[in-house]
Amino acid sequence: MISGQNNLIIGEFSNREQLIEISNQISDIQQEFNKLKVMYKIFISDVFDFLKLSSELEEKEKKIDEFDVNRFMMHLLSSGKLFIDFAENQIKIKHKQEFEKFHKLTSQQYDNSFAYRFCYNLRNFSQHVGTPISALHKKQDYVDDEKVIISLLIEKDYLLNSSFNWKKMRAEIEARNDIDAVELVKSYMKAITILYGEYNKFLLNIHHRNLMNLKLSLENFGLVHRKYCIVERTKYNLKYDPANITTRPLLGLADIDAIYVHLSEIGIVKIVNKE
Repeated sequence: MISGQNNLIIGEFSNREQLIEISNQISDIQQEFNKLKVMYKIFISDVFDFLKLSSELEEKEKKIDEFDVNRFMMHLLSSGKLFIDFAENQIKIKHKQEFEKFHKLTSQQYDNSFAYRFCYNLRNFSQHVGTPISALHKKQDYVDDEKVIISLLIEKDYLLNSSFNWKKMRAEIEARNDIDAVELVKSYMKAITILYGEYNKFLLNIHHRNLMNLKLSLENFGLVHRKYCIVERTKYNLKYDPANITTRPLLGLADIDAIYVHLSEIGIVKIVNKE
């Protein structure tokens, strides 16, 4: 059955079982990309909530609430770690033989980005020792009378004098001034976004050939870029209630294209001829 915006076209598939198998394969691949996107969007949402709060605090009459500041900060630290753990667990379950290559992507970002390293450890600190942001300062903005200058700081003495074992991070923290939480979060978001792109590239390398083969099979079966579905009816309903039918989506060319459209939106692929 072919479904459009305003009509349905009923037809027979001579290769029904093959089309269902292709649909299932597309669905499995689609879910890998979609789950990764959802976890990334959760992290980005937490980041934007924190940055929005820090911006709102610049309003002259806005009261600084230490609880809210640390709550939003702890949320994004947790969702950033959750994004990484989720991605690695998915690869370990579905593509175990590729896991070491995948894990190297995370390790490289850990080595290359102070913000990523620090936030990874700060998340553990906030879970076991104390809140991440220890100092909140407000002073008048002499350029704009309606604004104030806000400083949300992670004080290094507060971190280093705690019971938390910073291990190799200790020397890096000692060498720095107190850390501006807003700038840290922006750098952390950049690091996670880089990983999101790398993870998508990794999945594309795994699935690209199969997706192209599935696309070719669908074209050979005569399917086009429309939405298809399978109509199912039990023997009982066929005899006693023929109007009672069940439909389920049959994934096809449009769904494969949707994967590549998203990858083009985040700069992983370039679509030369988009229909």
